[in-house]
Amino acid sequence: MTKLKWVIHLLRDLFTALWLYMPALIAISAIYYCLMAVDQGIDVLVQAGEHVVPALFTGLAIVFWSVLVWYSSRIVSYVRSSDEQEANIFVKHLPRFLAYHCFIAIQVAILALPSGCDIKKWTIISYIIIQSLYFIILTWAFEGKRRSVWMWLSIIFALIYVAILGWICYKACGCIKANHGNMFNDYKRHTFWLPFNAIGLFGVQVLMLWIYTNRRKGLFGIQVPSVFTRLLIWFGFSKDDAEFEDFYFCVFSFVSTIGLLFYFTSIFSLQFSRLTGPLAFTLLAFTVLVGVFNISSALSRKYDINVTLIVIIVAVLVSRIWSDPYRVHLHKSTQAFKNRLSVDRFVANWLHDSARYSEIRRADSGSPYIAYILLSDGGGARAGAWVGKVTSLLGDSTGGAFGRHLFSVAGASGGAVGNSAMYSLLKADMEGKIKPPHYSAHTDNYFKDDFLTYTLGRFLGPDFFRYLLRIPCIDDRGAALAKSFEQTPNEPVIAAYFAKDLDSVFDYSGHLPALFINSTSVEDGMGGIISNVKLSVNPRTDILNLLHNDSTLNFSTATILSARFPFVSPAGRIDDQYFVDGGYFDNSGAGTTLAFMLQVEKVKEDSIRLSKDTIYRLLNNVRFQVVHIHNSPVIVSAPSTLTPLENDLLTPIITLAGLQGSTTKMGNYSLDTYMQQIDSRQDSIVIDLYNNHYDHGDTMEETYPMSWINSGYQLQRMQNRLDSLVANKQSLLSKLIDRLK
Repeated sequence: MTKLKWVIHLLRDLFTALWLYMPALIAISAIYYCLMAVDQGIDVLVQAGEHVVPALFTGLAIVFWSVLVWYSSRIVSYVRSSDEQEANIFVKHLPRFLAYHCFIAIQVAILALPSGCDIKKWTIISYIIIQSLYFIILTWAFEGKRRSVWMWLSIIFALIYVAILGWICYKACGCIKANHGNMFNDYKRHTFWLPFNAIGLFGVQVLMLWIYTNRRKGLFGIQVPSVFTRLLIWFGFSKDDAEFEDFYFCVFSFVSTIGLLFYFTSIFSLQFSRLTGPLAFTLLAFTVLVGVFNISSALSRKYDINVTLIVIIVAVLVSRIWSDPYRVHLHKSTQAFKNRLSVDRFVANWLHDSARYSEIRRADSGSPYIAYILLSDGGGARAGAWVGKVTSLLGDSTGGAFGRHLFSVAGASGGAVGNSAMYSLLKADMEGKIKPPHYSAHTDNYFKDDFLTYTLGRFLGPDFFRYLLRIPCIDDRGAALAKSFEQTPNEPVIAAYFAKDLDSVFDYSGHLPALFINSTSVEDGMGGIISNVKLSVNPRTDILNLLHNDSTLNFSTATILSARFPFVSPAGRIDDQYFVDGGYFDNSGAGTTLAFMLQVEKVKEDSIRLSKDTIYRLLNNVRFQVVHIHNSPVIVSAPSTLTPLENDLLTPIITLAGLQGSTTKMGNYSLDTYMQQIDSRQDSIVIDLYNNHYDHGDTMEETYPMSWINSGYQLQRMQNRLDSLVANKQSLLSKLIDRLK
């Protein structure tokens, strides 16, 4: 055989093996990418290093993932294997190699953490190559020739690697102690515990490879019931292979059963899913999906038909027959939203409310009563936590004055969640359940909770198979996210309001501000709103008008309509319309606020025409000012050149993606322009989570991930940022607090 033919033969064998084990290869590649290149995945890893129970579940999940990737892939290779395939070295060793990389993926992600070692691209690639070479050394040490030489090499490598990880732990411990913290409660404790856990993972990685390579030496030799042998023969194993594999298949079945038990418990129990944690559950879910696709692949090889393709075709056909599974959860109510206020009625009630009436009456144009218009940008739990921290601080620092001065509140996605949490606290204050300065404690505790894992449970569980198997009693992931908002062990007050009927949470007395929850209509791309105030002239869809007279929804469900970002949450259906994340159309709520303020100005004009002197005088004593809470970095990027392929295929997608931010910028600009027209003194108060604006090529600060969970590390970074703004007497936030005191 010539060298060229040998290379061609080797490549053919490699691609044959890669195609054979494609489900496992995709899953492992996805974990590599998510934990190193996606901010949300990085923060999920950090969270696993902060808490003992999720860390334990993650360790078990990694072992389960490795075992199932290895053995389910081996099952596929056994089914109708030919002599040529048995001679394929990649078919033999790739299952072990993939199982080995289940451990490597987690370790390299730990070393690449921005808050830890922060190793860069080429170091990461070098690390993966070195660990892959170590796989070859270990394989030769366990079953090759000259085993003693390779064994010594493997021991030397192990000692060096463990020493490096130990040094990283030592340095992390020193940094934590230098800041007067300890390894058990400091917000950077993950920088110690994750490398420490990596040492354990490395040991298990070597042990599992030893088991994988030495199992044919009769390590156990335990007899098992013949049913396992018959099942393997039915799958397509030869009789000799089935008799050898029956014990390992029995162990595999037992481990799979335990893993499935944890998987389904996490899906159906909110409390258990929070114990498991998002990283452990994601690994469990990927393991189950790899197993399902490998079984499908084995059946395809057995019957010479593409079972996976048939299942996909059936799913597409069946999905057109089933009724829509993503209807928004509504329940019966006889008098829902009968008391919603028109704009003029809201303005009158707000002006005459006893909490502010005397102050407004004493004010004048020279010393006006400031009414604040709050805008909160979207951004998942990051936005929710930041908005919650800022507004709670404003409430606590001013003795509740900020709430009295709030005129309207608007936002989208996570910003709407933060607004709704704040509105819940204002309602609790109004009802005498809490008082400032305790707002911050409530919001801080609320956003410590995990809203992600239970939602992922439905996404990577029932919703994944919903096209084929429809079980009406199992909620979709949108409803699961709403349930996560309603049940939080750390903070019962906010959760209790989220669990209430929306109509009972809305305030119609004028004591609380107008609340606008922004959504986006799928059909026409226009905005949709949910509010305690009815806008008479507005092109946006008033979602509450779509409800029948006897229907209502929970506060959490209404808020989630602004935070349905595919694919994490599906578009929600009300009547015959679908709604997704409000950030698609108006990520700040500025457009809705502008429509509201135009009608407020009309109320002022009409008060003169209708001789409502009291309303006119009171409104004349009020000056409106916008408070805009940002949570995303402002990056000025250089124009990029499109390749011919990108130009031909991707320009529509790139343009539509850019439009999302453009419509928000236009809304913000239009609102700012209008506010300056009605009052030249108008100057928006912008409160940024990030420190600076960034030009192309600048080194950014560590990012804050946009997800439905915040690690303790990120929450403390937010708190540090907030404290720095308060300490800086020149910051807009500090000046706002001083003005309200």
